[in-house]
Amino acid sequence: MALKVIQLKRKFIVKKNGNPIEIDDPNPNFTLAEVQKFLAITYPEIINTTIDGPEIKNEVQLYTFDTAKAIKTLG
Repeated sequence: MALKVIQLKRKFIVKKNGNPIEIDDPNPNFTLAEVQKFLAITYPEIINTTIDGPEIKNEVQLYTFDTAKAIKTLG
């Protein structure tokens, strides 16, 4: 039996007002930090969150921006 190698797509989940919003990968070449910075233009609440995942579902890597786990900054 031959192994099949597949490239998994990434999707990102942002919880806005308690509702999950699934977002396609803006650029597969971006690191997770770059995706976070890019998406923070539209979803500023994710700028200081942790990224959970990936969770693999249907050949897709799902990453979640967890606003409940916001990183506290010193200031």
